[in-house]
Amino acid sequence: MAMKAPRCASFDSMAYVACRQGRWRLTIRVVVADDHVVIRTALAQYLESTPDFEVVGTAASPGDLIALLDSVPCDVAVIDYSMPDDRYSDGLLLLGLLDRRYDSLKTVLLTGVENGHTFERIRKAGHANLVAKSDPPDHIGSAIREAMQERSYFSPKVRAMLIARDLEGNSSTSLGCLTKREAEIVRLFAEGFSSSQIAERIGRSHKTTNAQKISAMKKLGLRGDADLYRFAMAHGLILASQAAREGHLAVQEAVISVSDDPGTDQADGVNLSR
Repeated sequence: MAMKAPRCASFDSMAYVACRQGRWRLTIRVVVADDHVVIRTALAQYLESTPDFEVVGTAASPGDLIALLDSVPCDVAVIDYSMPDDRYSDGLLLLGLLDRRYDSLKTVLLTGVENGHTFERIRKAGHANLVAKSDPPDHIGSAIREAMQERSYFSPKVRAMLIARDLEGNSSTSLGCLTKREAEIVRLFAEGFSSSQIAERIGRSHKTTNAQKISAMKKLGLRGDADLYRFAMAHGLILASQAAREGHLAVQEAVISVSDDPGTDQADGVNLSR
């Protein structure tokens, strides 16, 4: 008489499922959240092709992600750091909500914004599983496994930039020499706001705004607006949701190596659990 397959159970945030010949194997239930449908679908297919992962759903926005996590058991959420959203476009705000709402959930962050300042912000906030989208996709699997063991994981590009950031320390070219207001003005200028728009936005006069911009540029050794923009990009002052669109997303290549799956059409923010 054939052995009846037992129902899935959870233990220490891991899901056990029955496999062939009545043996057991350990699988990790994963949710994938990314606002790019190609990235989201490719990553879900890539993870499903790996024996120890089960993709139980995908989400296209922070709101979709929260609704999904409320409806399906999940061990690890793989999340794009900069999904457009009225409330949670900053990935750290979204992660803070997830930490408070789902005690046992582990998270792995993906980012196309590759600069040491952004990575340092994430690390200081206590999130230690971070993968750059330009690194090979197998690092995502490694980060998921390490997260399940409550260990940190940084992909090669992230690790290199964090090391460079640590070596930079408190040099004169770092943000530490700017006041909070100067840093804000530098960011707004780099994002394309005019002096009058910035003055209105921060509640200061046009003259004061220009003076603070000039002061910041002198401290940083910058000569013109082009230098200012490059500095803002390099130090993560431009909003991640804008810069991420320009990143090279290496995980797209996973589409080529993964066979078509009937569930692909369902990958647009719906429950894929079986």
